[in-house]
Amino acid sequence: MAKVSRILDRLYEFDSVRQLKDWLRPVKHFFFGKNDIYYVLDRIRQARGGTDGMRTVLDIGAAVGDKTLTFLNALPEATVYSFEP
Repeated sequence: MAKVSRILDRLYEFDSVRQLKDWLRPVKHFFFGKNDIYYVLDRIRQARGGTDGMRTVLDIGAAVGDKTLTFLNALPEATVYSFEP
């Protein structure tokens, strides 16, 4: 996990990466809504056939942790790792 964090730290040094993230966020919210996490969880479950629970979640760009709490509530069996570059 430390390696992932270092990579993200390095990427966020570039203005273009930060600008891309800032541009994509409203587009994502337009298509999926601000509560898109439930849509994503459903899609993952469908793709996996709903057989196994999700054991690990990486919340990259966790900000204040509101989605982290959503993950913890929706996936009580999972370990959630949250990062904010």
